[in-house]
Order: sequence, then C-alpha cells, then structure tokens
Amino acid sequence: MSKHLIEKGNYDMVFICFTETDRIQHVVLSKKDWERYIMPLYKSISDFIEWVVQHARSKDEDFVIMIVSDHGAAPIKSKFLVNAWLINKGYARLNAKTEKKYLEGKASSYKISNFLVDKAMKMPIRRAIYDRLPSRVKKIVGEMIEKGQDRTADGKGYLKIFESDFDMRKTSVFAELVFGPAGMIWINDKRFARPAVADSKRDEVRQEIIKELEQLKTENGEKLIKRLVKGHEYYKGVKVFIPPDIMFELREGYTNDYSYYSKHSMFMDPEQPTRSGTIRCTAFWA
Repeated sequence: MSKHLIEKGNYDMVFICFTETDRIQHVVLSKKDWERYIMPLYKSISDFIEWVVQHARSKDEDFVIMIVSDHGAAPIKSKFLVNAWLINKGYARLNAKTEKKYLEGKASSYKISNFLVDKAMKMPIRRAIYDRLPSRVKKIVGEMIEKGQDRTADGKGYLKIFESDFDMRKTSVFAELVFGPAGMIWINDKRFARPAVADSKRDEVRQEIIKELEQLKTENGEKLIKRLVKGHEYYKGVKVFIPPDIMFELREGYTNDYSYYSKHSMFMDPEQPTRSGTIRCTAFWA
C-alpha cells in the first residue's frame, strides 16, 4: 500500500511507520529461536527501504531519507516484583481488606470491572451515553474491562495491587514508576499525605534499603542489582515533583514490576504483552 501511494502522488514528504517490528518482538524475544521469527521481517523492511532509495533516485531530484527508532527491546527472563519484596520484608503493608482476600485465596475471583466502569463514567455526559447503551453492548464493555483488568496473573497466586491497596500509615517504603530494568523507590515521609517515616529516620531507612537491594540475588544466585543511585543526587534539587529516594537498574534479562504481589516470591514469569510498546532498555542515567 505504501508503494502504491508513493508512486501515485507527488509529495513533499512521506512518513512511513513500521509497527510490525514492535508487535512481533512482544511475543518472540523470549523464545530460544527468536531469530527465525524476526529476521524475515527485518529482511522485508530492508528490501522496502532499498526500494524507497531506488524510487527516489529514479526521480532525479534531491532527497533525504531518515530512519528513526522510538526505542529498543530485549529478551526478559523474569520480573522483579519490587512492592512484593518490600511488603514481604515488612517495609510496606497492604490494607486489611486486600490482605484478607489474598490470604483467603479469593484473589482469583476478584474482579474490578464495576469499579472501573464507575470511574470511567463519572462524567455526566459519559454516564448518560453509557446508560443508554443496549444491554448487549454494556455486557461486551464489561467483559472487555474484566478481561483486561483481572486482579490475578494466570491464576498462579499473584495479586494485582494498586495504590489504594496499601495501608500507608504502616508503609515506610513503596515502589512506583518502572522503566523496564530501571526501578524507583520512595520513602513515605512528610512529602506524602500519610507519612510513616520521620525526617530523622529518612537517611537511615534509605541506607538500609540500599544495603538490602545490594544483597539481592536472582533465582540462579547471581547479583540482581546492576547499579544503584540516590534520587536526590541524581535530580539535584529538582522541586517540580517528588523525586525517588532510590533508583536502581537490574541485571540483563530482568525487568521491574510494582503492580503484582505474591507472599511466596519476589519474581514472576513475564506475561505475554497485549499492548504496544516494547521494553525500554536505555538506562535512565545514560
């Protein structure tokens, strides 16, 4: 189709987006024979780019061809569940309601579709539209939300957790915002609404967490943390947001996850991604 459109018109600029490379890497980079799936696709795109060059030269005009990439990707062996680790070490605490559901083994049946529908439909206009949908369409919407927001991961005893699941009065340290192998940890001090750590204890808690992180091992007994950085040193007094207290990078083959909990493990097999966006591998301090 791109070739047809390029030949059809006389354009000042043509922009072509190759989404296929992103899509295929979501599913095959963890396979042992991933080259068998990826290389034919890259060969096809390479042939297309050669065609573009030849076509531009045939016009006998000046031209510029730019090849731009949004981000890279890498095979992921395992996910490090940062908040699961913090909870099991006693640095963070789930609220009683969430903990009860998990301990009673009810996580597998816990859905949040109704909650999400209510949140999404808070605006009167949206609610009016939704209320007037045929029941059949409402059912489809509910099924789609439920499928995408199940609290469990493949029924393997992992519970999806959200900010509202924490008892912040008893949570001294928590994790948010991960970028592939790069993770971030905050100390719950007076910068937050329900602090649990006094200013006088902040540095002590940070050093304790750093020491614990440095001792973490993978399932194979290898050192898990590749690099650690103190957030206030990295951001150097930035005040437009609350900087993390600790930033860290995992060893190759591992990615961070702050949204799943298991009482028995701080690791989890990678889920097959269902949305666009491959794993970003550029370290945040590059």
